[in-house]
Amino acid sequence: MRYDLIFISTCTSLSHVHYLLSSIASNNESLRVHVIILFQCGFDLDVVYDTSYTTITKLKCEELCSLSKARNIGIKYIREHNLIASYVMFPDDDSTFDKEFFDNFVSEVYSDTLINVFCEGTNIPYQKMPQLNYLEKTNNYQNAMSVNMIIQYDHFIEIGFFDERMGVGAKYGAGEDGDFFLRICERFGPFVFNQHLHTFHPASDTKFATISLKALIERYKKYGEGVVFLLCKHKKYKQAIHCIIMGILGAFKALIIDFDGKLCFARIAGFYYRSKMLLTLITK
Repeated sequence: MRYDLIFISTCTSLSHVHYLLSSIASNNESLRVHVIILFQCGFDLDVVYDTSYTTITKLKCEELCSLSKARNIGIKYIREHNLIASYVMFPDDDSTFDKEFFDNFVSEVYSDTLINVFCEGTNIPYQKMPQLNYLEKTNNYQNAMSVNMIIQYDHFIEIGFFDERMGVGAKYGAGEDGDFFLRICERFGPFVFNQHLHTFHPASDTKFATISLKALIERYKKYGEGVVFLLCKHKKYKQAIHCIIMGILGAFKALIIDFDGKLCFARIAGFYYRSKMLLTLITK
């Protein structure tokens, strides 16, 4: 059977995954969709979300593994079971989709595509990104997130697996999505941006306010190192330097405009770790 769309997702808790699966099952009445979801740390799901349009495959991993490794388990399953589709996506387990996404998918998607991501239940962008026109081409990694990439199946198969050195839980705590995106662009050309399609993700505006300074610094360290590693891997050294400079400018903004000392200190720490990572990579 050939599917229109395969979703690969990973789950480390049951807090949100019901919303993802129910949004697909209840809103999809037009596409042949196969959802492959990896449950980690012994978690499982006792609710059946399969429909005549949507097939759910549950994979299990008793241990907690990095995000890239978890996704690669899903990719390996597709390759070993010869599952075939037109397109592949990597939604987070707290993403959701509406009926409009499925109803308009076939008429709107014809190549590797980036779509809008809105804060759950709103039309407010999930994060600020460079502005693009309808169907404008882009190879800017800053426009790409796992939740907004629609990848042609043949390109997905040829690119292969996520770099397991990158991503949450890995040596470098970010950059795996940008790396996958850039590898596709380098091999097949840029994505197109289509704002006629969208997905939803919980808002992140207040996430920093509720965590400790130590935890916030660790997040900036992991993220900064991951982004610098990504850019150096793809020989984008000028962008790596720009990323570092923007980090220190962001620290001043947090202090002078936002009056947020904790965020300022964390961004200064991020600036230090980004700079250190760049020096480490270019002097190897």
